[in-house]
Amino acid sequence: MLVSIVILTLNNWNLTERCLHSILNYTEIPYEIICIDNGSTDGTQAHLRDRKDLYFIENERNLGFSRASNQGMAASSGDYILLLNNDTVVSHRWLGNLMTVLTSSPEVGIVGPMSNLVIPQQRYPASYPTYEEYHRFAESFNRSNASIWRDATAISGFCMLFHQQLYHQIGGLDESFLRGGYEDIDFCYRALKAGRRLVIASDTYVHHVGNASFLSNSIDMNSFAMNNRRVFLKKWGFNPDRLIYTLDENFLPGSYAAPHPHHPSAEPTPPSGILVCNTRGEVYKVEQGNKQPICSLEDFYAFGFRMEQVVQITDDQLALLPVGETLINDGLIPSHYPDVFIARSTDDGMYLISHGLRYPFVDYLSFKRLGYRTEEAVLLTAEQLAYFPLSVPIDSNVLENHELIDYRLYMDPEQGQYYAEGGRLRPIPTVAELVKYKWHLQKPILLPQPIFDSCLKGPNIV
Repeated sequence: MLVSIVILTLNNWNLTERCLHSILNYTEIPYEIICIDNGSTDGTQAHLRDRKDLYFIENERNLGFSRASNQGMAASSGDYILLLNNDTVVSHRWLGNLMTVLTSSPEVGIVGPMSNLVIPQQRYPASYPTYEEYHRFAESFNRSNASIWRDATAISGFCMLFHQQLYHQIGGLDESFLRGGYEDIDFCYRALKAGRRLVIASDTYVHHVGNASFLSNSIDMNSFAMNNRRVFLKKWGFNPDRLIYTLDENFLPGSYAAPHPHHPSAEPTPPSGILVCNTRGEVYKVEQGNKQPICSLEDFYAFGFRMEQVVQITDDQLALLPVGETLINDGLIPSHYPDVFIARSTDDGMYLISHGLRYPFVDYLSFKRLGYRTEEAVLLTAEQLAYFPLSVPIDSNVLENHELIDYRLYMDPEQGQYYAEGGRLRPIPTVAELVKYKWHLQKPILLPQPIFDSCLKGPNIV
């Protein structure tokens, strides 16, 4: 049982040396180290060249995180691969604990630890002024405990363990992601699509300095992150922040929901995102195939709904839909609120709340461009808004920087109309469907041809 530890370097020899020293002192199971240098100029290459306890790959220039990591994985001989940032410090039982999680079930695909600087699902706010105190903390914290392992929808690439077999099954990191950012989320998502679980070892902690290579080498981290976010968006059709900042269980293996970006719907179905009414005058919001009762007329108007949007359906049709959470404007976020709605802050800031994330509108023009009306905004306190993690602002580049906004009307360059649902464009065959579902009240958002071509398509509206 050999673990191949793959470490990238770009200057910062002092951090790399400390990382290697911690591996040597605190790793009790067999391992090999593969270091890939991306064109360091501070003597890192000479230091690594002289070491006999690792395999060294030397690049003349910065090939980026994905490509260099793939070099290391291709050179690995272990049964398991661990990607590890060079600005980490490992401690007591770290790798043994991670291996215990990975080998606990054949369903487990990728494992990651808790840390101080990492994506929210893995973050643990520990405090230790010195590295000596960190190791004392880790000695107590790093105790294997299966009861606190947690399924996740993303694992940070700063410390990521998986089977060599998974690497061969789904491939290495996608080299379309330049320099660094979201390539680890893409790798995790491919593992999810292959039916493998992502598990956080909540019993294991690894210290992470964070972004050291970007900062010390004057690399514009935000620019690369925005570009790589667009790469993910075009590849999968949804915002990767949905995997990072929220735990949507419908992304997990064995779960299903429709409409949903992870679960394509093959058959034409009635749409979600509409308001429906039965013969008794009871009104429901339909979301992800469930009917959500609206508690009262007061709640109906508080959510910005309008009577002209309500679709009359038969009692038999309504009976086919499972009952979801009741919508009540009682401040209980998020269970009593829709999946997608417009929110207004007490200082009149406007936000799109969509599938657990908060997107601020940078100006009124961006708000208007998407066909929203100020009257449909739900007033939320700062505390309520803070429940929803902040994602990328909506500005004039909304069509390039954002996933399709569910329950909005879109138009292709040839005037064909589509309803956005579950990250897909569903064709609206005739004007009859447009009127039936009250979408003629919306102004469609025009999609340029390249963006329309890149959008995933769903089944026809019926």
